[in-house]
Amino acid sequence: MSRVLIVKFGAIGDVVMALPAAYALYQREASNSQIDWVCGPVVAPLLACYPWVRTIVADDRAILKGSAAERVRALARLWRAIGGVKYELCATLYYDARYRMVTL
Repeated sequence: MSRVLIVKFGAIGDVVMALPAAYALYQREASNSQIDWVCGPVVAPLLACYPWVRTIVADDRAILKGSAAERVRALARLWRAIGGVKYELCATLYYDARYRMVTL
């Protein structure tokens, strides 16, 4: 089984638009892939409706708009949640370079 990490905090509409691509990744192998999705608390209930998605809720407000200390704490919590997992694919669905910090 391969593991895929998707980073898409986004608004609900953005997440809904990304779901078909995530489902295609899930189905791409006979054994199915494990989809881990880093999201904000607003879209977590929506993603929880999909049993093939494991949600990893991050404090996107702190990561993007918090003080330096808040950013470090929020990123550290997120890195603990995804650290030690080997992902075959990490999809950061943003152009903004700040999101690259999530998947260092």
